[in-house]
Amino acid sequence: MLYPAGYFARRIQVAANLTLPCGWKHGCALASTVADDGIAFETVPLDVLIDSPVMAGRHFRRIDLDDTGEVGLTMVADSPDLLAATPEQIAPHRAVIAEADALFGSRPFDRYEVLLALSDDIGSIGVEHHRSCEAVTIPHYFTDWDKTFTRRDTIPHEYVHSWNGKHRRGADSWTPSFEQPIRNSLMWVYEGQTQYWDRVLCARSGLWTREQALGALALTAATYDVRAGSRWRPMSDTTRDPIISARSPLPWASWQRSEDYYSEGALVWLDVDTRIRELTAGQASLDDFAKAFFGAKGCGEAETSTYVFEDVVASLAKIAPFAWEKFFLQKLEGKHEGAPLAGLERGGYRLVYEDEPSAYLANFQSVGGTINLLFSLGLIASEDGAVEEVLWEGPAFNAGLTAGSQIVKVNGRPFAPDLLRSAVADTRGGAVAELLVRNGKHEKRAEIASCDGHRYPHLQPISDGQRSLDDILAPRRAGE
Repeated sequence: MLYPAGYFARRIQVAANLTLPCGWKHGCALASTVADDGIAFETVPLDVLIDSPVMAGRHFRRIDLDDTGEVGLTMVADSPDLLAATPEQIAPHRAVIAEADALFGSRPFDRYEVLLALSDDIGSIGVEHHRSCEAVTIPHYFTDWDKTFTRRDTIPHEYVHSWNGKHRRGADSWTPSFEQPIRNSLMWVYEGQTQYWDRVLCARSGLWTREQALGALALTAATYDVRAGSRWRPMSDTTRDPIISARSPLPWASWQRSEDYYSEGALVWLDVDTRIRELTAGQASLDDFAKAFFGAKGCGEAETSTYVFEDVVASLAKIAPFAWEKFFLQKLEGKHEGAPLAGLERGGYRLVYEDEPSAYLANFQSVGGTINLLFSLGLIASEDGAVEEVLWEGPAFNAGLTAGSQIVKVNGRPFAPDLLRSAVADTRGGAVAELLVRNGKHEKRAEIASCDGHRYPHLQPISDGQRSLDDILAPRRAGE
């Protein structure tokens, strides 16, 4: 795009027009008028135009997600039957909006459009905007509702970004025009806290049950507990990863680290939430920070307000006096072994491993077509035997396996997912898992003997009684 130099993008006014194929409908946060010769959008500043995508298609449906009509769900799909969302399925999506209202207190937009594509052809994405979000998910998101629940966190995540990321943004992530580079040093707030809230809102809204949310947290905690990369690379350095690797596949993700400010950042914010509750004897929580720090001064306010590290620390200190600067510097710049689990434990749960996967992990594998043996064999494979990840210093790593190889046989028999799982289970009795692995034109045998059966992550209550993590996941909206 060419635009006049020397101006803030918000000072350049643009009137856009769009022509769609016959019979197509569109959704967009911008007001528009439809005529025979196309669609004319309202005149807006350039930065607003760039931040206002259009989603369009022949198979189209729109549903209000609040009683005012300010927030809507626009859906397009590969076929009309995929749009058959029931009132029971829409209800938790409406609850996400109500829970966000309760969390942040006011809206930084006058209207908002959730743009959801149900398609195999576009590619799975989630992109945040100030007054809308783009989410592309599996075609059967609604029609296989109970079988795909692990994919329900995208909309809460991108919706929270209207507050955290669009309304409030780290100072070095904002520039006055698009040709100027950004730095993103505060992505552990922008994405890390958003990742935390999307888990919380999934539980509070009913998109997930409490048990499913606990399963999601267990998987995150265990994944970072076994990864070795935190021993040499601080989390702050991963904020540079989008520039360094551009989200390309990494051969040793557990050692190299990649954008860990998302999920490890979420564990840090759980630590902050439970710590605030402890410091204030339950009188305050991270909800209070969210309302004070991200809440708009007035409903409908759409200006971006920037902040720096010191602002985060100062706002937390007003809620619960503590050495927050030292706390964050240790978490962000320090190197450590294992995951930051203090928040889980303060919340009343400990990370344990069992022989069977949680309902969340089982569904995550089913939807993704993967076999997650990261915590036992030390690898993740696809259902056709392609090795997608090998855990650094894990049993598969020590046997010489690498990502990109293909498991051809398991204990002398042609690969099958259940056969691989059975081989892992047998290692508890001392058996050796023998794999024939192909890498390019070369094949080799790998014997894995140091695996002690299946290990799947779960969260186990530390004691009976009320647990603060249960309270964190409980609904806040009126009437609940």
